[in-house]
Order: sequence, then C-alpha cells, then structure tokens
Amino acid sequence: FFFFFFFFKQKTAYEIMPSLVGSEMCIRDRLNISQTRSPGFYVFVAKLYLDKFKTVELHSMGYAMNTAIKAADILQRYGYVKCKKLTTRMSEETQSVKPKLVIELERTPEFKKLTEEFNKSLENRQPSK
Repeated sequence: FFFFFFFFKQKTAYEIMPSLVGSEMCIRDRLNISQTRSPGFYVFVAKLYLDKFKTVELHSMGYAMNTAIKAADILQRYGYVKCKKLTTRMSEETQSVKPKLVIELERTPEFKKLTEEFNKSLENRQPSK
C-alpha cells in the first residue's frame, strides 16, 4: 500500500500578491481593480490585505469601477469594513486622461472575529474522508 500525504499551506497576502499581474498589483495600501476578475476575487484579496493592514484603497477606471463598487459593497454589507472615503480624480497613468474611482476601506473592529468565523465555516464544509 502506498499512502500519499498532501499538506496544503494557506497562502498569506504576501504570497498571493505577487501572482497579481500588472495593473492589479498592490502598492502599499492600494489595490488596482481590473474588470477581468470577479468582485469575489477582490473581496478575497482585500480581506487578506486588511488582515495585515488597517486600510486598503480600491483604485479603478472605466468598466472596472463597477467591480470595485461591488467588492466594496460586499465587504461593507458583511461587516468587514466601513467605507472611509470615496473620491474621483483624473488619472494620467495611461496615454489618455481618464476618470479614476478610489474607494478607501477601513477594517471594522469586528473584522478579525468575522474572518475567524468565516474560516471556521470553511473548515466545517470540508468533505470528510
């Protein structure tokens, strides 16, 4: 009989952030939102980031603004964050000047407790052998 044991280490925010590409990369407390990923992806990444830091900014342009708003709404609706600031500005990061939406989120005092409860619920959903 051969037994194989697989150990899966939960990835930290620092291990996940390098997998983000180009415009999605985090710079300090800034997460650039892309329309190519779902709001759920950014909820996941923002929660990892907020576990380490108190605030995160979601930066978006064009159609990605919708994704940023949805991600912020999900995080706020479930009590992980409060929206600290919402600003618009003109971005000159590309060849043309485009409007940019910045949503600053701050974790709530309940953030750690809610995250622990969520992680426990995931553990309970694991299929038994």
